[in-house]
Amino acid sequence: MLEESQKNESTRLHTHAITVSPLLAYGFTFLTDMNTQKLSFKTQRLHLLALYQQLAELGVLHVLFSPTFASFQSELSAYFAKDPAEAYQLETVCDDFSMSRATLIRRLQRDGTNFRTVLSNVRMTHALSLMQEKRQTQLDLALQCGYQSESRFSQRFHQQFGMTPKQYMKTVVY
Repeated sequence: MLEESQKNESTRLHTHAITVSPLLAYGFTFLTDMNTQKLSFKTQRLHLLALYQQLAELGVLHVLFSPTFASFQSELSAYFAKDPAEAYQLETVCDDFSMSRATLIRRLQRDGTNFRTVLSNVRMTHALSLMQEKRQTQLDLALQCGYQSESRFSQRFHQQFGMTPKQYMKTVVY
């Protein structure tokens, strides 16, 4: 269906919207009402595939499942978020993503960022969530966010948010 959708894309006008025909509107309506119809899982799956077929015929289905839909920065952020304290090395991450160092760097450049910035942003977001959960020492926070030094953590936090972790902690209500 994805191949058919890509072939049919050239037959439609290149706009960001598609014309919703009565048949396509019916497909969407039916899909949204399926929960109330008590249809079996198999029947629901077949109706969903029928809607996908309609979208393929219109040349838009492949856009929904495009591998470039999510930015690489988002993919990398999700990867780092699994364990923000991990000591990530560029080469190891490249291996995990099955790509060369140059490709990883190039893809991040397309997103306007770099490896260290993405990792740092994930760690700082993690720090904020930890600070919201419970009061901890700055050293504990630094270690849980992958920093070996309390001062480096504080410096990075201040750079990102314009205040030190201690200043931020004073604003958190427990």
